Amino acid sequence: MFQSVFNGAVDTSGLTMVWVMSEVVKNTRVMHKLQAEIRSHSGKTCSNRSCPRYNLATSTIEVVVANLFNNIDWKPPNGMRNEDLEDEDGSLLVAKKTPLCLVTVKHNSQA
Repeated sequence: MFQSVFNGAVDTSGLTMVWVMSEVVKNTRVMHKLQAEIRSHSGKTCSNRSCPRYNLATSTIEVVVANLFNNIDWKPPNGMRNEDLEDEDGSLLVAKKTPLCLVTVKHNSQA
């Protein structure tokens, strides 16, 4: 049973990260706004008393997103279009049409 719960949590977090990365990379304005917010705030937290694990999952996703976007810009590889980043049927809990593949770009703090 523990293995099932663990696998479900890992799968959900993984799907969430793929979804976040896909949606943010499709819109560079959103990516730059997210990066500005991450860089201007430190220690952002959220709380929810309904489920103790909710805070852990939310905090984990928040920290991962902050680290992925703090000093790095992302873009689809050459030849990939935003449509290629769409989900199979537009929902969060399905596989991507194509596996997520992104290129890192050194962040230019002067831009």
